[in-house]
Amino acid sequence: ALRDGGCLLCDRPPAECQTHHVQPWAHGGRSDLDNLVLLCWSHHRQVDLERWIISRNPDRSPGASHWIVSATPCTDGADERRDP
Repeated sequence: ALRDGGCLLCDRPPAECQTHHVQPWAHGGRSDLDNLVLLCWSHHRQVDLERWIISRNPDRSPGASHWIVSATPCTDGADERRDP
């Protein structure tokens, strides 16, 4: 909660968030801080549906973001990018 401050993709507080395994637990993902991120229910669902990709930032310098978030390309023919 201290590192992420709430949902990684919006302003929901930690109390309204769930923990998400960046590398899925079923695929060997560990339940430790380097593999867990806070997401609100809505964004957790979007990440599970692969609408957003979350990865660990290789830049570990002070002040660097812990996570990199990128939208997956839209496959429904729309040119709009998703807003977090």
